[in-house]
Amino acid sequence: MSASSEKLSVFDCHVHLPAADGSVIEWAPATEGADGVVRCLDRLGIGGAVFMSTRAHQPNNAADLSAGNDEVAAFIATQRPGFTGGVVINAAWPEQSVAEMRRCRQQYGWGWVGEIVPDHAPRGLG
Repeated sequence: MSASSEKLSVFDCHVHLPAADGSVIEWAPATEGADGVVRCLDRLGIGGAVFMSTRAHQPNNAADLSAGNDEVAAFIATQRPGFTGGVVINAAWPEQSVAEMRRCRQQYGWGWVGEIVPDHAPRGLG
């Protein structure tokens, strides 16, 4: 097999998943919704990915961390093998973030931190 025809195994370790209700999307949308993200990965030949929540990344409150991470878990459960979740945590809420890492590890088996959001004002409060 020549180098130019060699099939690569590509894994994307940082994929933002738009909020299920459309309230939080990508900053510069390149795809239409979650299904569009998967179509894009498939078109590019990317075999696996770690998804993280845009809702948890742009939270209104600490509860958005869990809600966003749960959205990712629900999405992944409906997809092909090769996808996993990366827990999103926020430095503004350290105790809740530690609890969320533990919960996602125990409940979903996630071994990735997808994003550590800096300690800044939640969305809509800054």
